[in-house]
Amino acid sequence: MAESGSCAAGGRFWAANRAIPSASAVRYVGRLIRLAFLAPEIVESIVEGRQPTTLTAEALTRRIELPLSWCSQTTALNVE
Repeated sequence: MAESGSCAAGGRFWAANRAIPSASAVRYVGRLIRLAFLAPEIVESIVEGRQPTTLTAEALTRRIELPLSWCSQTTALNVE
């Protein structure tokens, strides 16, 4: 089936004008993606409001190097 002129033109328009992520957006996503790997106990304590007062969103995304091991995370963040 042949493409109509308007569909082909629309595809070229989209390809030429798609968003290119900025460096700051890439860094932001990089910081947030780490939160996907938080130990379930940590997520649960945050949801229930039992996390240490020093455990803030900024601390989790910028200042704290999180280990991959869930046990190590709960120890490093002092979460019970």
